[in-house]
Amino acid sequence: MIVYNWCQELWVDLPGKRLANESEISRLRQEGEQVIQEAAAKPVVGWLTRLGYAVHGFLFILIGFLAIQVALGGRGRFVDHRGAIAAIAAEPFGEILLIVIAVGLIGSILWGILRALLDPYNEGKNLRGVFTRLGYLASSISYGTLLLPTFQYLLRVPVSSVEGTEQAAASILTTAWGPWVLSMAGLVVAAVGIAQFIFALQKKFGMQFDRYQLTERQEAFIRHIGRFGYAARGAVFVEIGILVIYAARTFDPEKVDGIDGALLLLAQQPYGTVLLGIIAAGLMSFGVYSLLGAAWFHIKQT
Repeated sequence: MIVYNWCQELWVDLPGKRLANESEISRLRQEGEQVIQEAAAKPVVGWLTRLGYAVHGFLFILIGFLAIQVALGGRGRFVDHRGAIAAIAAEPFGEILLIVIAVGLIGSILWGILRALLDPYNEGKNLRGVFTRLGYLASSISYGTLLLPTFQYLLRVPVSSVEGTEQAAASILTTAWGPWVLSMAGLVVAAVGIAQFIFALQKKFGMQFDRYQLTERQEAFIRHIGRFGYAARGAVFVEIGILVIYAARTFDPEKVDGIDGALLLLAQQPYGTVLLGIIAAGLMSFGVYSLLGAAWFHIKQT
């Protein structure tokens, strides 16, 4: 009888307790979002984000510039982000630039996290919005992978100690499920590239800029170079994804490569010099777009 009464009381009180718990969870979530929004409103966050845009733009301009040198028959070489960072480290004032790059990467990581959590562009909580915000989070992780070599160059750690994509792919392919994982990774990268094309065509493109600071001519200019830049970067991402899938199919980790490998493959195609020049110019345009973002960017408050 005692047990029966206890169970009955528990059953009666359970809905109230469940509602109380849900109310507490909702309150904690609101408080957490408020803390994040207050942090995002701090001037230091805005400046870090601007610096992240500037660093990102500078690296893409360097990547595109070196590729154009190759297209014109010069002595340049193809590089990805890591290669660009290595080239900067070899310069006389490389250490100072690497410090700036490291801080800028931290800003980019922070901005990716804020976009994923705060949803300043109102992507929403539907399936598309969730995947888009997860993409922002993945972007933060990719910038995080660039932080490691930046610090290693600053600390003068030998470059050979930095594990590359080929070594990682080779490790994955040693497992039974490795080809499937690598193929999925390639599909994701290719999908990101396609998403770049779609984003370039969207009406809301460029909405992260302060419109009141721009004249109509400036707004049109930045919109055009931004669309061109995103399209070129999308093409490179699609090519990288295809290379990863091909590596999985052939069990050849050497086929896995970054922007530098994609540009090299592009140059080897018919009319490769022309295609390489167009894509390289597009990557430089994306870099300019990012630099302008450093000047006119603002965090939209939700």
